[in-house]
Amino acid sequence: MIRESFYRVFKRKRIIVIALTILIINIIDIYTRSSAKVFTNKLIVQSAYLETMIVNGNTESASIINTLLSFIIASLAMADALVEDRESGINKTYMLKITKKEYLLKRFFINFFYGGFFVALILIINLLLWLCIRPSFALTYYNTGLINEIFLVDLIVKSPVLFYLFTFLRIFLVAGIMASFSMLINDIFSSKYAGIGGVFVFDLTLTLIIDWINHRYGILTSFKSLLQLVEGFVLDVNIYTMIYPLIILIISFILLVLKNMKREII
Repeated sequence: MIRESFYRVFKRKRIIVIALTILIINIIDIYTRSSAKVFTNKLIVQSAYLETMIVNGNTESASIINTLLSFIIASLAMADALVEDRESGINKTYMLKITKKEYLLKRFFINFFYGGFFVALILIINLLLWLCIRPSFALTYYNTGLINEIFLVDLIVKSPVLFYLFTFLRIFLVAGIMASFSMLINDIFSSKYAGIGGVFVFDLTLTLIIDWINHRYGILTSFKSLLQLVEGFVLDVNIYTMIYPLIILIISFILLVLKNMKREII
């Protein structure tokens, strides 16, 4: 099933859309910012590590496009797999060899992986491109534009590799949650495409409600939407920030498994 999913992801035409989106986002970022003069004799350390969209691109057009399109990219790869399997009848073939529970679990986690992978891949490629364009000086100073509230910012001086690994892991997890929620929405509406925009609409609506509550009553100040958490550049993340995405993940997992465990195959 894992092998079949791999071929399904990379043989469908939508992989072209995903690849072009990843390419275009990075072209826009590199084209608009790579022409800046490099200083080697000043306190500003223009290392490649500080030029990526994660650290130096939060207000740039490429970063904004990346954040908005992450909902689509996370949903395109495999979020429609359950609906597609059911419509084609291939789910019956799978369940001749494995149990329904095993089938559902594999579908859930495969979708989670591909959703997280493709969104994180954008910033992985972005880092590699900047490493080719900018000198990778040893980091001994903060960039003057670096904000100290950036998630795990201390690591960028101690170990840029660890900083980026943890950042990619965060983006991978949040995008995987997006993909899982998208699969749930697709399954509820028996649609291959409802989840693509459904996750964004739900997340945006909830954010507006939470912002109103926060403004009115001064509570839920740690709340961050999936839109905010999937950004490369994210501030003030704490343990309470992750409650919302974890709730979304748990709900998606429980409803997908329980709902489909009770569904008749024939």
